[in-house]
Amino acid sequence: VLHHVGGQLKVAPEHISARTLRYMKKPPFRVYGEFRSQFDRISLECGKDIYVIPYLIAGHPGTNLEDALDLAKFVRKTISHAEQVQVFTPTPMTDSTCMFVTRKDPSTGETMYVPFGAEAKIQKALLQLTAPRALEKVVGYFARMGKSGLIEELIRGLRLPPKRDEGQKPAPKFTGDKKFAPKGKFPQKSASKGPFPPKRTARTDRKP
Repeated sequence: VLHHVGGQLKVAPEHISARTLRYMKKPPFRVYGEFRSQFDRISLECGKDIYVIPYLIAGHPGTNLEDALDLAKFVRKTISHAEQVQVFTPTPMTDSTCMFVTRKDPSTGETMYVPFGAEAKIQKALLQLTAPRALEKVVGYFARMGKSGLIEELIRGLRLPPKRDEGQKPAPKFTGDKKFAPKGKFPQKSASKGPFPPKRTARTDRKP
């Protein structure tokens, strides 16, 4: 800690749900708690202020919304905003990918719940409520399910971003000097249309 750890230390508890951690083949979450206690004590003894950055996974096979909400409450209570979050991505030759494809636990053959698509993304958004539009997506998702009460405590104190007026028109297409254009593909000028008239030459001035 004194000589080989800088200002941050990244660790991977990945989740707090006992069931999800069992599917991940990870130790119980209490092991992470014990590690944090010892690490914080040693850091204090060394006179260093080190931030522990937890790496978390959303949407892992076997993780339902209740598990995701428990993890989100832990994040909100301890670190406010999780920086290192990834939606589960299947990779070859792993038990987790086998679960994702078959919806079964390869160790027992039992059918298991696997979050897909929008729910997996919402599980990630729950962990990053201060990210752009994340809160809006979470509130809308639970409202459509008629379960807004489940996130009432979680989102307390957070404000939804202002909505764009229905009559507000999108920004007009930029047609000025290319070097002052916003980021993105610059619109091509045609020979007959655009902010500048076509260049006149002796050949184009010639009458038929």
